[in-house]
Amino acid sequence: MGYLTSFDLPSFGCDVLAETGTGLGTSLAAAASAGCFSRLYSCDLDRPLVYAARIKVPQARIDAGLSTVCLARWLAEDLRAEDRVLFFLDAHFPGADFRGQPYTFDIDHAVPLREELELIRRHRPAARDIVICDDARVYVEGSYANGPSPFGLVPGGMGFIYDLFPRDRIRIDHRDEGYIVIDLR
Repeated sequence: MGYLTSFDLPSFGCDVLAETGTGLGTSLAAAASAGCFSRLYSCDLDRPLVYAARIKVPQARIDAGLSTVCLARWLAEDLRAEDRVLFFLDAHFPGADFRGQPYTFDIDHAVPLREELELIRRHRPAARDIVICDDARVYVEGSYANGPSPFGLVPGGMGFIYDLFPRDRIRIDHRDEGYIVIDLR
C-alpha cells in the first residue's frame, strides 16, 4: 500500500482530493494537513475504517461503499468543471489489506481501476487533473522499492490506461509498491 505522503501535494496545484480506499486514513490525514485542498473525499468498503477515518479527518467527506459507486456519485454531483482534482486510486483487492478478503483477481471488483478511470475520463474529459494509481506493481513489472507483486499481474496489464489517456501523460513511479501517475495538467 502506498501513501500520498510520498508526494509533494501542494506542487500539484489541485484544490480537491478524491481518494478511493481510505484504509487507516493516513493519506487522507496527510492531504488534510497539507493545507492545499478545499474539499476532501474518500471512500472504503470497510465501515469500521470509515468511522475511524471520520473521527481522524472530520473535515473530509468519507463514504462507505464500493469505490466505483462513490466515485460516480462525486463526479456527477459534487465535482465541478473548474475544480483541479487530485484523484488517488487504491484500486485493487477491496477489503484485502485490512479485513482478510482474498488477494485474487477472480472476485467481482478485484481491480476496479479500469472502471474508475473510465468514469473520470467520461465525466472530466477536458479537466486538468492529476490521477495517482497506487500499486502499479500489480499492473506492470518494474523495479519497485517494495518488490514485485506477490499476487501476480492483472490480466491484460495496464494497456487500458493507454487507451484512455495520452501516453505522454502517463509515467510509472517506482517508490513503494509503485504508482501510475497520469498528469493531465
